[in-house]
Amino acid sequence: MAAPLSHMAAPPSVLKEFCPLYYLLNAIPAKVQRGFRSVLVYLTSLDISSDFVAVGSSIGMLYLYCRRLAHMNKYSLEGKCDAITAVKLLSCFDDLVAMGTASGRVAVFQLVSPLPGRNKQLRRFDVLGLHKGMVTSLAWSTNGMKLFSGDDKGRVVFSALDLDQGVCKPLLLLEESSGVVQVQYSHQVLLVSTQQRTLLYCTQNQEVLQLGTRPRKSSGRFGACFLPALCKQSDLQVFAARPGLRLWRADVRGRVEDTHLLKPLFSTQVPQFQLFPRPGPVGGYRPEDRQLGLLSCFFRDGWILSWNEYSLYVLDCVSQVIVGALESSGDIVSVSCCDNEIFILKGDRDIIRLSTSPEGLSTNCEYCKLSWSRVRLTCSYWFCFLLQFAESWMGYSGPGCGILSLQVTDRFVWCLDFKGGLFCSPLPETGLNWQRFEDNVHQMALSPSGNLLWKVEQKSLTAFACAKVTVRGKRHWYKAVEQSAFVALSDDCAWIIRTNGDLYLQTGLSVDRPCARSVKVDTPCVFSQVCVGGGGVVWALSEHKALFYREGVSSYCSQGDGWKYDTVSEAQGLELMCVALGYGGTAWALDASGSLWFRTGICGSRPQGDDDHWWQISISDYVVFDQGSLFQTLLQATQSVATVTRAPVERVVAFLSQYSQCQPSLVSANGSGVWVASGRNQLHLARGSLVGTFWQNVVPRGTVSATRWTFITSSSVPHREGTFLWLAQSRKDLFCVWDQDGELRPTSVTLPPEVELSHLSACRDALWGLDAHGRVWIRTLSPSCPTGLTWTPLDLSQLGVRLVSVSCGSQNVWAVDSRGVVYFRVGTQPLNPSMMLPAWIHIEPPAQPIGVQLVGIQTSPNDRLLWALDNRGSVFVRIGLSEEMPVGTDWELVPGLAVAQLLLSSRTVWVRCVNGDVARRYGVSEKNPAGDYWKRIPGHAHYLTGTTGLNWFILVRLVYTGPTGLN
Repeated sequence: MAAPLSHMAAPPSVLKEFCPLYYLLNAIPAKVQRGFRSVLVYLTSLDISSDFVAVGSSIGMLYLYCRRLAHMNKYSLEGKCDAITAVKLLSCFDDLVAMGTASGRVAVFQLVSPLPGRNKQLRRFDVLGLHKGMVTSLAWSTNGMKLFSGDDKGRVVFSALDLDQGVCKPLLLLEESSGVVQVQYSHQVLLVSTQQRTLLYCTQNQEVLQLGTRPRKSSGRFGACFLPALCKQSDLQVFAARPGLRLWRADVRGRVEDTHLLKPLFSTQVPQFQLFPRPGPVGGYRPEDRQLGLLSCFFRDGWILSWNEYSLYVLDCVSQVIVGALESSGDIVSVSCCDNEIFILKGDRDIIRLSTSPEGLSTNCEYCKLSWSRVRLTCSYWFCFLLQFAESWMGYSGPGCGILSLQVTDRFVWCLDFKGGLFCSPLPETGLNWQRFEDNVHQMALSPSGNLLWKVEQKSLTAFACAKVTVRGKRHWYKAVEQSAFVALSDDCAWIIRTNGDLYLQTGLSVDRPCARSVKVDTPCVFSQVCVGGGGVVWALSEHKALFYREGVSSYCSQGDGWKYDTVSEAQGLELMCVALGYGGTAWALDASGSLWFRTGICGSRPQGDDDHWWQISISDYVVFDQGSLFQTLLQATQSVATVTRAPVERVVAFLSQYSQCQPSLVSANGSGVWVASGRNQLHLARGSLVGTFWQNVVPRGTVSATRWTFITSSSVPHREGTFLWLAQSRKDLFCVWDQDGELRPTSVTLPPEVELSHLSACRDALWGLDAHGRVWIRTLSPSCPTGLTWTPLDLSQLGVRLVSVSCGSQNVWAVDSRGVVYFRVGTQPLNPSMMLPAWIHIEPPAQPIGVQLVGIQTSPNDRLLWALDNRGSVFVRIGLSEEMPVGTDWELVPGLAVAQLLLSSRTVWVRCVNGDVARRYGVSEKNPAGDYWKRIPGHAHYLTGTTGLNWFILVRLVYTGPTGLN
């Protein structure tokens, strides 16, 4: 019986590509040397698990990447090196990987494991002579004792493995008249899809059952999969792809129970997965008639992944929608999924990862605390705070004409637009479905449970209360307070700011009693906003943006004892526009520039929280406020309101100014994340772990915070804990500060006579200085004299060039001359002139257009990373660095930012952009020197330096104060 799926508008996809997999592709060579020939390496097959990524190649080499250790291993087949056309991973008691080749060979590797009782020696099992064509599909039993393989000639081979005895016994199981496209195994039943039919093979009694009564009328690569379930064999169910965008659901006897007709879902615009842009043409051919292909169950109940060489679809057969699609993007070679991830091998060597969250970000906590403050040219330490709330931002469209107020509960999100429309949407997984709730609303408030709702009418400014809130159906409004400007609700109290600035409180509220008698509460000044959190926490913003918190509030005393001024916000100079008290004792705030901040440890006994500063979250990559100003955003939205209501802009602005107590509430939080509205008509939800930042001001003794430093660098202290900071106020002076000195007393370092330093680079045992003429001066550092005694000029007669950049590692030194040529030197110390001088090795720079050349170079403290910078702000990474090859093998462009300065630690890369922004490169390692993606860090800098220390990273910055006085 046919069951057509209902026609619905396509929701935005929850799956996307968060960043390219450079770390994986860089670990696989693009070509290899075979004798005197250079052979290109094409990627031909793919499989993934939570622990590994396995990639087959055209040269018969399997590349196995361990995701836990970030390490790549290679496994080759002896003899003829034909392409690996299928690969399948299995993690049971041991880790196993099977591969099939174009000539019909099958091999199984039993991997080595460091765990006790696991395999300690790599073993290989071969299946030879039974396949007559290219292996197309592989399937494991869950215990790793059975392996099934199918080929394009129609043969299915069963291989019985005894890992204890080291024995593999293969036999021919089936021989079909058309090629096998997909095999799956579950509960002693083998599911086989060929070009012409899908069949079930019971391994207990060797019974063969066909899905449906007749073979397909048209042949094709249509697959099938078992529905995942803990069940007995008789309860197994199968999804099978059919021509014409049809999907069969059948039982284990092959009887078709349902036919899902998918074609109506494609009659509207199909949501495409968001991918990172790629260089060169990316489009590909797609047939006029869409078709399903191979099948796999994916991520959620009822979700099906289908793919062929032209397209990939994720279908929700429960909600009857298309979750997302990849169409017309080039040849799709292989696809694999695991948990919430889909890996796609496309073309010759492009691998795409689609997921609901960034890869590994949720477990990536390698720092301590992160912070920042507004300072003039001063050095500051950088810390990080990981708030468990990997970071995932999702965007949604608002319901109406801009967003003035936003509130969320665990079930609903509420928005008030500038026209006075109040809208509500439930919180599904795929998108928001807005419904108009009320009109002519000036301000709204919702209790944390969602049971109480208050509104302030636009014209009368009267507050009304509603209980037993339902999105649909009748509702009754009770008149609560007249002349109201702002309302905030807890589950049993209402705080009301009247239009004359007085503050009132109603207590004892419930579903049966949504409003009560008002009691006046004294305030130190006129409040414009109040917010209420769990545990009796009440905060308020004054009309001059000062923040207050209420002390003594409890379940026994809803009114509390009094207001206390929050000095933390004043100390950081924040001009807060709206605040919200969220789950887990976290307070959120947006300032006038559109920056997002939070504080932790908020509770009834300590309403100000545990932090002595606000943490800032970088949201500029996700949330865009017009001209960087929240006030400008509101003006833009006001322009839109004036257009819609056909009222003069001045009249709308005057109306908003008249009731200035009604502040925008553009941030709210629930148990799953924090929501931010950009003021116009966009909502943004941040899920996962959010990293907050804070810059701590550091002023060396004898200086003031306004001291202007021209440049700064740092180095480890010889044979002692801590870090030396080398600072200069001009090119003619130099100071040294030890960060373990509690008073941060600077020590003056004498420069060579008539020398003006333009650049410094330091390591544990030497300080290298570069002057304006390209000459190098070296100051030796030792345990007996940690800051050195004298400067020694370096003999550069071998080079005969003018250097413009030098960088010291622990053993090696890199340099760039005025022509952009790169040089490498072993050793950081000057040698006795009577001895042989260390040789400078000439390294070819990356190929550049005429007029473009390298101007800077930076190595990591452990010599394992090397990055370079050209005069256009482009950055390059040197790949192939190792102990055996300290000069590396090639340069690779790292796109994404225009960079003015590079900074490398032993495990990450920081940059100062040409506009002063600071960014970090995530995913950098010795195996993946280019990293995966950039992420900006709040704050602007004039110069950066840093060093590794223990288990955290110190970042020192110089901040430039512009003409506006704002950082």
